[in-house]
Amino acid sequence: MIGYRLAEVRKSFNFSKKDMGELLGIHPNNYPRLESGEGKLTPEMLIALKSKGVNIDWLPSGEGSM
Repeated sequence: MIGYRLAEVRKSFNFSKKDMGELLGIHPNNYPRLESGEGKLTPEMLIALKSKGVNIDWLPSGEGSM
């Protein structure tokens, strides 16, 4: 599940949910929806994660390294 892996990413960065919302360019109150699986990642969000070194192929599959 992508939401679970997003939470792993957030924790590995030692980011709050607010920090992750800011990184992804969304209102911090909307970020928890992504972790719960209610929201969807946009291409812009994936680019932001990739810029921080996250393997964006890992997010949907869980295969390989973060």
